[in-house]
Amino acid sequence: MTWIVITTIAILLVIAILFLLIQQSGTGEPSVNLTAFQDRDTILLVHDGGDSLPGDNLIIQINGIVIPSSQISFVEGQEWPFSIGKTLVIPYYPSTEPQTLTVSYDTGTSRTEIFTATIPPATELPTVTPTISIPETEPTIPITAPVTVAITTHPTTVPATPTPPGPPQAAFGASPRSGPYPLTVSFTDLSTGTPDQWEWNFGDGAESTGKNPVHTYTATGNYTVSLKVANAEGANTRIMQNYIGVGSPETREVTLDAGGPGSLLPGGFALFTVTGSGARIKVGGRILTPQPGDSVRIVLGNDGQGKISVHNPFILEWTFDDTEVEVNGQPAGKGRISDISIPAYDGFVSNLTLFLPPESMKGRLIVEGSTTDLSTLQGRLTLLDLIPDRAGDLVVDTSMPGSTYFQGSTSGIRD
Repeated sequence: MTWIVITTIAILLVIAILFLLIQQSGTGEPSVNLTAFQDRDTILLVHDGGDSLPGDNLIIQINGIVIPSSQISFVEGQEWPFSIGKTLVIPYYPSTEPQTLTVSYDTGTSRTEIFTATIPPATELPTVTPTISIPETEPTIPITAPVTVAITTHPTTVPATPTPPGPPQAAFGASPRSGPYPLTVSFTDLSTGTPDQWEWNFGDGAESTGKNPVHTYTATGNYTVSLKVANAEGANTRIMQNYIGVGSPETREVTLDAGGPGSLLPGGFALFTVTGSGARIKVGGRILTPQPGDSVRIVLGNDGQGKISVHNPFILEWTFDDTEVEVNGQPAGKGRISDISIPAYDGFVSNLTLFLPPESMKGRLIVEGSTTDLSTLQGRLTLLDLIPDRAGDLVVDTSMPGSTYFQGSTSGIRD
């Protein structure tokens, strides 16, 4: 008798466990943030955040009518699954009545509505009715003559209906989208709905509130970029995954010893991270003391004649009359750098460009141990993206009117 009781209890336990599993299987609904807007004869459905959605589990309906998956596509060659930054294109036939867009998630055993939106009706133009003008006195017309009735139409002017204000829809472009660091990218706001606020996140920790910002990437990686736009009616965010690709530059060790004046072009910068204590920069009469972990950016102004001396792990000299210094992305000083001492640094990146005019093309150029007489080269010489060589040495001297000297690495040589 005891074994019958034990068996019965075991069966009841198994049934209870199966019931719990069945209940839990129906709760796996996704968490997702979607945005929809109409673009003529299509509805664009944007994935703004949350879980990825496989196509087999999605059911998209307009006014209760299921849109076949064969009629739904992605923009810009995107593919399933439906994840952050991707946009679905749904066919739509404009109607004079409001339409309801519904997105449901179907697990096979349960269906959960995860998004719904109302599509506003199309504006219906009034019908133009012609006015028939007939003379008040009917003339006497022979029976054999044709009867002619004059019809005069009066065109009706339909005033343009202004687009009702609403929340903007975020969109953007960028150029270039790939290349070696330092990669300077120009971003362009393509949003609709007249936004008046912009919040950019470039994926490397940097942000901007400008409409069309320019940002420089200084390390390798694939960067996800997001733009949030807003106005008085609301806000919308667009996220593009792995939107910018940055690789390592191919560099060559170079020594340049020219018998004429050269210069560093304005706008060039050097960027590094301070890793040791005791750092000091005197710029425009102001003394800066960046701390370990601080990011320092030194930007050249219009004065291209000066000196730079870097010997790993020290930055010993940067002497130019017109410079700007930023610490952790914030302006910290401007003017002449008359004293610099960085005991230790890491991640030295630059887009400094050294230019040698035709009249200074005398002397020698050594590239990876191969020597060329400058007088045999045509025109001028430009060295791009100056950084320390493999030994950690970088020397630039354009301070003397009769000579130019460079030792370090460069990502490109143009003549």
